[in-house]
Amino acid sequence: MAFEDDFAACLTNVMPGFDFQASDIPAEDEVRIGAENLAAWLNALEPDTLAAVDEVTADFGVSQGLADPSVGIAVPLLPILLVVDNTPVSMPISSVVQSLSMCLP
Repeated sequence: MAFEDDFAACLTNVMPGFDFQASDIPAEDEVRIGAENLAAWLNALEPDTLAAVDEVTADFGVSQGLADPSVGIAVPLLPILLVVDNTPVSMPISSVVQSLSMCLP
């Protein structure tokens, strides 16, 4: 199977309630860059700010805003974050990043 198939299966497995398809997954290098950039941005936040970002992204479908080109944090992850935002499952963005990292080869 291609990277996209394997990655979609892994995310679906480690993120209960989410259903990722290979078509939702960018190329491996794009996922890696997006995940690294998003993790670096999250790690640079103060603990209280990170907690607020996690709460907002878990409660509202706003994760895709982090992939907006004008924001420039995780642009390659837009298709993945659209699935996250459009699934009625609550998951903070830091948990999404952890899942992305777990599934990268």
